[in-house]
Amino acid sequence: MKAVCQCLFALLLLLASTPALAESTLKFADESTTSGLATIYAGEYEFMVGGGAAAFDCNADGFSDLYLAGGEAKAKFYRNVSTPGGALKFAESQSNL
Repeated sequence: MKAVCQCLFALLLLLASTPALAESTLKFADESTTSGLATIYAGEYEFMVGGGAAAFDCNADGFSDLYLAGGEAKAKFYRNVSTPGGALKFAESQSNL
């Protein structure tokens, strides 16, 4: 029982003494209109099955790049050009696929 009380006390001290922890919590930011992604998957009935997306780091920079299906349109490859701690940014690039 004493060990449980000590653990709870230590946890309370940690939470009370680290207000920066609450400030550093990740928050959702809608960057869909400013990210550079501009792909719409569309088409008639025959295109309604088979769409998809792939995320991978093709240039080993630590950021996931995207390959998005387009339906009637060609699929598009987007290279992630974001900077650490910055806004989400993608640049459409040639995929050679």
